[in-house]
Amino acid sequence: KAAEPAPSPKGAPPAAPLGNLRGNLPWPASGAVHAYGNGVIIVAPHGSEVKAVARGRVVFANFLRGYGMMIIVNHGNGFMSMYGNNETLLHGVGDMVEAGEAVGTASAPVGDSGAYFELRQGGKPIDARGWLGKRH
Repeated sequence: KAAEPAPSPKGAPPAAPLGNLRGNLPWPASGAVHAYGNGVIIVAPHGSEVKAVARGRVVFANFLRGYGMMIIVNHGNGFMSMYGNNETLLHGVGDMVEAGEAVGTASAPVGDSGAYFELRQGGKPIDARGWLGKRH
């Protein structure tokens, strides 16, 4: 019987570069989806978890005008994910987060507003919907 590989310690590089996960990233929240600017709005229930789409390090966690309570995660190789319109932020700058780990909680949706998600590569927005996995 082969030995199980040891889990990577927090702070270890991601197992697979984000670029290899195109079309397979987990959705950061559940709810109806609307295109919005360079990202998507997910009409998530108030207080529900907003989750990191991949392992990375928090590089921003504060109020950002136009985006509300925002958390930005650096995934390496020029990739960053942004999570806006949070009611609370669950991590601070410098924290390592894993894929699927809650980074915030959704604020109360108003109409078609909700949790904001954006993906960037090399500082430029890329179409997040092409990177996220199929919704079931």
